Amino acid sequence: LFPYTTLFRSIEFEARQQAKSQAKNYSSEIADLTNQVNNKKLSIENCEQKITSLKADIQSAEIKVQELRDQWNAIDAQQLKFDEQELICPTCKQFLPENQIESKKVELTGNFNKNKASRLEQIVNNAKQWQSEIENITSRIANGNELLVTLKQELGKLEIELDNTKR
Repeated sequence: LFPYTTLFRSIEFEARQQAKSQAKNYSSEIADLTNQVNNKKLSIENCEQKITSLKADIQSAEIKVQELRDQWNAIDAQQLKFDEQELICPTCKQFLPENQIESKKVELTGNFNKNKASRLEQIVNNAKQWQSEIENITSRIANGNELLVTLKQELGKLEIELDNTKR
């Protein structure tokens, strides 16, 4: 009877150890899956925040582009007005002769148009840079949305796996 009692206790001990080991593995697996689910949720939250931030960046860039359009329109609408002081001789303070007035007007008009064209070109270049930035951000948002879909799919799979493991 003693050998059977010892054998029985030995079998019982091994069964308990195996049950404890399985319980630890089960608990460890649940903890691991729970950790993965929480990490995935955090990744989704970070991705959503980044997308929101990028959308705000687009709005800011679009406002800047509109400001540049307004500046361009204001500069484009400017007309040259001759100041009588520009048609006076700096030395003798008398009006320039008629032939010099025409050449002075041509010179002033040329300078005005050159300056205006330069300012308009600079505004156009700035607007192009902002437009390029908007396209870049839009692309990043699209990539972020794709990543978000993938993360949510992965989260769904992990949650199903966790539920199945708990059962």
